[in-house]
Amino acid sequence: MPAAALAVERKLKVFNANLKAQGLPELRTRFGIHTGTAVVGSVGAKERLQYTAMGDTVNVASRLEGMNKVYGTTILASSAVVALCGDTITFRALGEAQVKGRATALQLFEVVGEKKQTLQQEHCPETQAAARN
Repeated sequence: MPAAALAVERKLKVFNANLKAQGLPELRTRFGIHTGTAVVGSVGAKERLQYTAMGDTVNVASRLEGMNKVYGTTILASSAVVALCGDTITFRALGEAQVKGRATALQLFEVVGEKKQTLQQEHCPETQAAARN
């Protein structure tokens, strides 16, 4: 998860350099990363099906994405993500924050970069997938 967001961030820097060279405005994007269970699938009437994801996990990720503006960051992750990938990704702790729709505060972390380790792929399945792409 974090490795994929970092890869998009790197590609976006190259893309934005090309836009800037053409005198065009840069594209900005932000990521909120959380992990857990979610309901994913097609929802709606037969004539108007829409593929979507629902649940607390999706809501938390969406709230984290929006909080990037407040913190001046691009990629925010929850402590659940840090627990999965802490040995492969460098995180910067930002403290606790209350997110809309949750009774308890979340520990927030900025995703800073990938750690260079030979065993990196054993610790985080999401990093394995990003490395293959």
